Amino acid sequence: MATSDSFSRAYSNGPSFGYIGLWEYIFSDQIEEANRWVKLMEANEPGWWPVTCGYLASINGEKEKAEQYFSKFMDEFNKGPKHGFEGIAFGEWHIEAAMIYAYRGQNDQAYSCLDELVEMKNSLQPSVISHLEINPMFENIREEERFQKILRKMQADYQAAHERVRLHLQETGRL
Repeated sequence: MATSDSFSRAYSNGPSFGYIGLWEYIFSDQIEEANRWVKLMEANEPGWWPVTCGYLASINGEKEKAEQYFSKFMDEFNKGPKHGFEGIAFGEWHIEAAMIYAYRGQNDQAYSCLDELVEMKNSLQPSVISHLEINPMFENIREEERFQKILRKMQADYQAAHERVRLHLQETGRL
């Protein structure tokens, strides 16, 4: 599992809510607090963050419940952008699917999702890339060269997109 130092570097803006907040609890080994949050969330808005909830269920030893969360997500992901949420088109769901595949040991499928994500040419925020670097669901592929190459490509794409914006602002006299 990632260290709290790794987490602090990835999320230096302090505690947050939602998806990142739930991972914050997981990364800092505050599993009881994460469980309380999921129960509250499920009571108010069932179905949110199924991948994270599935991972949490798994580390709680609830393998069947974890698989239910994972399967629910994968069913929606496999429907594609015409039937699922917008997140598919923007790549967020590719990350989530890759997390499930990597966690299950289905590395080829995980890489397929990550490769598709890179091909989308989305400029992912540095916090998203950092999340990929430290997320425990990627533990079994994290040190593989292919995974590291994908992370480097994402980082380079982010830098290139921001350099294009900087140049445009400079050329138009706004910088």
